[in-house]
Amino acid sequence: MPEKSDHAFDFTTFLADKATWSIPASLEPYTCRDGSSLGCRHYSAMKVSEASQLCDERHIILIHGSSSDSRYLATLATQLATVGYHIHTPDLRGHGPAPARRGDIDHSQQLEEDIEDLITSLALSKKATLLIAGHSAGGGLALRFAADISRRQPLDISLAGVILLAPYLHYRAPNTRHDSTWATPNIPKMLLCSLLAGLGIHACDHLEVLTFNIPKQYRDSNTTSAYSWRMMQGINPQHYQRDLAMLAQHGVPLLAMIGEHDEAFHAERLGNSLLPFHEKTQLEVMDNVDHLGIATSEMTGKCIDKWLTS
Repeated sequence: MPEKSDHAFDFTTFLADKATWSIPASLEPYTCRDGSSLGCRHYSAMKVSEASQLCDERHIILIHGSSSDSRYLATLATQLATVGYHIHTPDLRGHGPAPARRGDIDHSQQLEEDIEDLITSLALSKKATLLIAGHSAGGGLALRFAADISRRQPLDISLAGVILLAPYLHYRAPNTRHDSTWATPNIPKMLLCSLLAGLGIHACDHLEVLTFNIPKQYRDSNTTSAYSWRMMQGINPQHYQRDLAMLAQHGVPLLAMIGEHDEAFHAERLGNSLLPFHEKTQLEVMDNVDHLGIATSEMTGKCIDKWLTS
């Protein structure tokens, strides 16, 4: 494990395994309600047997973490597609190869609107099952989005489950490591934006308030190195306890997974963050896995498939 002074996560091991990763599917455009076009990678389900009648009906939206894009999810997506799930990995607005404004969105609900527009573009049949999954900050967004659509019921498709991979819940959540060096907040700018937002003023929402500790040798043209105030407000859960309670109220199953060596969150405290609000959460702590590794480990796909088929 590299020293924390080098970087927050073990990028060295993560990228050393890159040669074994599956090749990402091509980005395919879909249209959002504001008329803009975003990209998503689709991995079609492969039928396991003729007896498996549900292969063409199971869909998982899998959301990437902060600063990144959907490419690193290709191995997990391919593994799940092989055993019969359609996997969709969008590049969130403000991320990916050519965003209109990197690290920024128009308003704090826009990411949720984009995911809903993606689901609408899939034109799923009423027999389809839909699950929402996410890694790290993407896990927080998955929770937030799932709770919102459970409350509003805007889609004809019912939500069959939520999968959280080392999720970011809140900086005050019991499992958050406060010594993590992954993200550096600009406290004065945050205080300014929060104060103005409380007064209904959003003139400063575009200001960059969060910078990610990404070593130069691991950056590329798709890297998003900082977030605006409204991006930070839009991707993170605002009330994770309430979101969990909403899923429990609507009977939405929840699988939460974390590596025992996670550098951003206390693995042993994830249950304390989730179970008081969603007591039927299935919690899995993966041996010898860290924060980035849980998104590429073969064990992750096997655990998800076992949960979905049990």
